[in-house]
This record gives sequence, C-alpha cells and structure tokens, in this order.
Amino acid sequence: MKNDNAHWIASGAQWISKAGCRDESNLYLEFARRFDCAAPNALTLDITAVTQYRAAVNDRVIGRGPAVSDRSLYYFDRYTLGPDLLRRGTNLLTVLLFHDGRCTETTQGFEYGEPGLLAHLYGEGAALVSDASWRVRRAPVYAPCASMVSKWGSYKEYYHGEREDDWQSPAFDHSSWEAAVEAAEAVSPGFVQNLVLLDLPPLEAFDVAPQRIIDVSANLGDVQLAGPDVPAPYTGQPITVAPGEPGAMPSVTFDFGRMVVGYPEIKIEAAGAGCIYEVWYGETLEMARLDVVRPPARGVWRAFQRRAFRFLKVSFIALEGPVTLERVIQHNVWYAYDARGAMTGSDARINRMIEVSKYTVRANSSYHYEDCPVREQALWVLDTRLMAWINAYHFGSPALTEKCIRQHFALQRADGSVAACGPKQNAMFHLDYCLHLAAALREYYQYTGDVAFVRELYPYLRKLHGFIKSFQDTDGLLDSDRQDRTPPFLDWSFHIEKAGKTTILNAFYKRYLEDVSALAGLCGDAALAESAVQEAAVVKDAINARLFDVEARLYRDAWRAGAPLPIISQQANMAAIYADVAPPEAVELILARVWDAGAYPRPFAPAFYFIVFEALARAGRYDAIWRTLHDYWGAMLDRGARTWWEVFDPGAPAWAYPHTFLGNTPTYELDWIPVSTCHGWSGIPAYAVPRYLLGVDLSQLYRDTITIEPGLPGLFEKMDYTLPVRGGLLRLAYRGDGARYEIDVLERPAGVELVL
Repeated sequence: MKNDNAHWIASGAQWISKAGCRDESNLYLEFARRFDCAAPNALTLDITAVTQYRAAVNDRVIGRGPAVSDRSLYYFDRYTLGPDLLRRGTNLLTVLLFHDGRCTETTQGFEYGEPGLLAHLYGEGAALVSDASWRVRRAPVYAPCASMVSKWGSYKEYYHGEREDDWQSPAFDHSSWEAAVEAAEAVSPGFVQNLVLLDLPPLEAFDVAPQRIIDVSANLGDVQLAGPDVPAPYTGQPITVAPGEPGAMPSVTFDFGRMVVGYPEIKIEAAGAGCIYEVWYGETLEMARLDVVRPPARGVWRAFQRRAFRFLKVSFIALEGPVTLERVIQHNVWYAYDARGAMTGSDARINRMIEVSKYTVRANSSYHYEDCPVREQALWVLDTRLMAWINAYHFGSPALTEKCIRQHFALQRADGSVAACGPKQNAMFHLDYCLHLAAALREYYQYTGDVAFVRELYPYLRKLHGFIKSFQDTDGLLDSDRQDRTPPFLDWSFHIEKAGKTTILNAFYKRYLEDVSALAGLCGDAALAESAVQEAAVVKDAINARLFDVEARLYRDAWRAGAPLPIISQQANMAAIYADVAPPEAVELILARVWDAGAYPRPFAPAFYFIVFEALARAGRYDAIWRTLHDYWGAMLDRGARTWWEVFDPGAPAWAYPHTFLGNTPTYELDWIPVSTCHGWSGIPAYAVPRYLLGVDLSQLYRDTITIEPGLPGLFEKMDYTLPVRGGLLRLAYRGDGARYEIDVLERPAGVELVL
C-alpha cells in the first residue's frame, strides 16, 4: 500500500511528547518551537499528531488534523506558509495536541496508540523537525478529569478560561517549559508503521447561526431577551442573564434547524463579573451536558472537540453579576464535495427527499464516511458502500471513496479478516461486511475505471478471500457458526435469523464471488476469476437446495444444526432476488407473498432498502420503489425529520420520534447508547431516484458509457438533473406526460458516451 515513509525517514523528524504522560487519557499538550527565516518566502510544513492537533504560526491558526486513521496507514497534512504568516528573522510554531488515551476503552475497541507530535518544516532559508529541542507543557486550560461523551468515544471538555495566557504569541517566554522527549522515530513498528500524505481538499468550513431561540428559563435567576416571546427567530440579539437565588441556573436553548457539525463558539460579555456555564447538546431535545466553561477575559470560548447537534443549551451555573450572551455560533466543517450537482422537479416531496438525503450525507462526511456524527463518527464498511453511490450520483467526488476503501483494507488483520469499522483498528467484526467491502471495491472500479487502485489492493483482497472461505461448509455455503465470532449484521432487525447458513449471508456471498471473479480478472489472476464464477453457481444451487421451502414457495432464513429453521423473512427473500438466486419463474410469486401482501415485517434500517430496491428493479417493479420512497422516507418527513434517522418503523405511533424511551431506534431503553437521527446510510433516496426512477446507470463509466433508461417513463412532469462527472457536468432535462419522457441532454462530460 502506498506511503511516504522515505520522505519522513530522510527528514530525521522524531515523534515527540511530554515525559510521563504515555498512559494518560484526555490529554492536552502545548508545544512550541522558534525558528529563523532568512526571507519570508513560501515554506512547507508537514505535520501530524496522535490523535489531534491544532497548529499556529506567529499566533495565527493554520489548520487542524490529522484525518482520523490507524497506525498502519497514518495521514499527515501539508501546509504552505507564505509572507502573510512569516516574518524575517525569528518565528514561532505552536501546536495544541489532544490524545484520547492509549488505555481508553470504547465499545468498538479502538486502538489510539501513544501520544505524539511529528513535524517537518522545510524550504528556502528555514528548516526544523520535531525533536528534543521543542518545548512542551500540559495545557493548563483543559481539566484532565473530563469523562468520555459515551462508550463510543470522544471526550467532554472542561475549560478554564481564567488560566489562558498568550502562549502562541512570539512575545511569550517558553523557557520555563520542559524539553520535549523523543518517543519514537517517524516510522517505527511500535508507533506508526506507515505515513501517507492526505491528498484531499481541506474541509469546507463556514459559520452557522441558530435559527431560533426556543426556550428561555429563569430557573431562579433572570434572563432578558429583546424582541418577541420564545420561540423567536435568532438574529444575534444580545441576551442578558443575571443571578438570582442561590442555586439559580438560568438557561437559553437554541435551535439550529437541523444537524450541524463542527466547533461551537460562545461569546460572553461579563463586565468584570465571573461566571461558569454548561453547554448541552442534542440531536433532539434529549440533550446531554458535554462542556463546562469558565470564559476567559476576552469572553470567547471555542470548543476544541468537534460537536454535532441540532439543539444547544447554555446553562449558567454560577454568576457573580449580570452578563451578556452576545453570540452563539457553530463553525461548521464537512467534506468539500463538488457542489455543482442538483436535482429538482415537479414533485416537491421527492425534491425534499433528495435535499435531506444530500444534507444527511454531507453531515456524515469528514475525511471519511461517517455512520453518524454524534455517537461514533466511525467508518463502517456498509456505510462506505452506500454513501459512495450517493456521492457518485450527486457530488461526483470519488477521491473520498478511494481513501475510505484503502483505509478499510489497511485494517486487515493477520488472519485476513478486516474490521467492520474504522478508521482505527478495533475489535468489531461482521462477516457480511467483508463481502460488502469487495463489492465496494468493484463498484468503485465500475465508476472510475481505476484499475491501478484495484491492483494495489488486490493482495489484501486475496488474503481476505482466504479468510472468508474458512467459513465455507462442504455444501459450499458460508456458515457463521463455524467460528466463535459476532454474528453477521445483515440488517437492523429483530425478525431475522443472523447465525448459521443464512439465505441473506449466502446471497451476499454469491454476489461477492462474482465481484471477486471480476476483480481477479482485472489483476491477471485467471485461475481465481474462473473458480469464483464456478463457486458462485454452486452457492446458488446450494441456497435453492437447502433454504428454499418448496411448500411455502419462499426462502427460509437459515439452516442450523442440520435442518432449516422455521423463520421466513422479507429480507431473506429480497436478498435472494437481489443476488439472482431466485429462479425467474419464482420471483413474482415471492414478491406477491413477502412484499405485496404485507404479511412480513419490512426492513427496519434504511440501509437494507439498497438491497430491496435492487431486487425490485430486477423484477421490473419500479412502481414499488416509488411507493416505498413515499411510504418510508415520506413518512419520516411527515414526522419532522430534517436529516434521515438511523432506523425507522412506519408502523410506530406518530409520536414515536427517535428517542431512548419512545422508539424508532435500534437501542430502545438502552440509555447508555446515544440515539442517531442523522445516519449516512439512510440517504438511499438520493441513489434510488436517479438510478431507478430516472434510469441513470453509472456502473459502466469504466467503459466511458452512461446508460439512461428510466424505470417509470413519464413519472415526473419535470425533472432537471445536474451531475458532476470526471470534472465536467452531465445535465439532463426530463419532461414527462405520464407515459413517456422527452429527455434533453443539455451538457455531457467530455469522453463519455450517453446511451438513451
């Protein structure tokens, strides 16, 4: 796998830290190093840290990072420092480092490694590397006792603004700080094995203000708000807060309208009066206190830890006198997608689904695809596969997909298995996610034609293939009971069987073998290309022999302990159609029984509808795709969704929004697991509408071809679709009369043939 190790080894830079803090958690360190610059021309700074940094030159912040990654493939950032930052003579480079903790325990079992900073500054007239000449101290403004946000990771922030000093100013005297200790060489087996330059654009950053104030609570104190009573639009109006009885906790709650992701900033004008306030956050009004702030003399606090929320509450727990809450804002950051894509038409409800889907995916995109921006921020394999297609059909930004797939394979273990999530090594495993990873790699190739990338990762795929086959029984089927591991994920559902020889797993396995055959062929492995195709046929026959119930004329969920289980689910039967396991003559009957009759519970998680829609499309049931979009995602809109929820049950009572004790969450009454109302895998409408209803097929782009064959001709009276493709644009105008479309090609990307 590609890396930039030689660059770092030649630099002589060392990982540096502070003595005695190797095993600490929630650790903040401040580093400083002066350097001389003969001429303030452009210099280059390469920098990374375990696990986060924020760097500044001469008291001006230049950036933060790195992209979350594993020690097996660790990313560094590159900055160009110009005359606007540098001065002739002595300059100051400062870095605030945060480390989660080598011993921090999370549900996923993420491995954080040891704390460290690595830097290399070079160019005409200046040079330095991270070594023992740097000065370091523990950051005095952050309380080390702050606890984790949840068992899924991230830390709360207890900020002592009264301890702020000008440590990033060139005038500050750092001579009393300790000398940094050299923890390891830049590339070392026990610290970081491979370093690679992050070759992605900087995250898009912009400020978002609350849309409205929804609650003002005196709570034995006093809050004065100019203007109308709450709820009221937030226009930046100052809010005066004053103490009252002992124990008063006046508070103000803001609504940002929908999920925002980034770094909140709060400005307090205290006029000499001291105060302490808490900051509470929530995707809903089920909020949690994460930050406690003693504001500095300048009054401005900006979180170091990333926060994602819709609702934010500032609760004053101590006031020496009246203060003014002057500003609340979110410095939003997410992946810098190509923003030229658009889809608008005559169906306002579909327009809204597309907009919410795109926003949800944006909110879950940093330097990797995230499952959810609050609970985990993790890179799950299935999320990568689904979000990659949504990206392709609206943003046309394959570089992020490439990076995510590479990171997944970088987490390959010695036995050939791959962690179900990342970006750091962890304990999570789902056998079906190993199958989805091969699909994601093949689909990336189909979209980009990047055979070099496939060949780079093929040795890892070959090793993964050997691991997967260790689950294969003598009949050719995968049996998850053959090893004592976590059962396959398959779907967020309580109505399916996940263990043993399941129809869903083996339908995915049949598709996996077809994917492996194609990828092997690209890499010149003719033997595997041929044998995988043959095995796929064996698996298909075995599913039909073992798991198809002739009497019920449906597929049973699983075969365990030598016999089929009685469970029959919609998911199993849709998976059989999706993978072309079900005989053509059986498909309509299966759909009539498990889909049209409504006798079996529908999938609980939006992600599984990726499988469902492909199955329906294979059967020519585009009308069912159309209805499901309205019945499922449309119903979510009716219940107030501003971003798509992790799971949704349309049969739940109308008042059951995602809440620990209400439902529409896979973790009902498990109050230690944060609920997700913003899940990347749930943006399926953004894929289904262009792919199936408009009929735009991007899976032949590796052949420089896009096929356009609408599933329901004439469905939309009007639909205009603009899609970035290979740096150019595909612009289509659909005009329908209920029976057919006139499709005008307004613009096409260079070198791509359109087949209508």
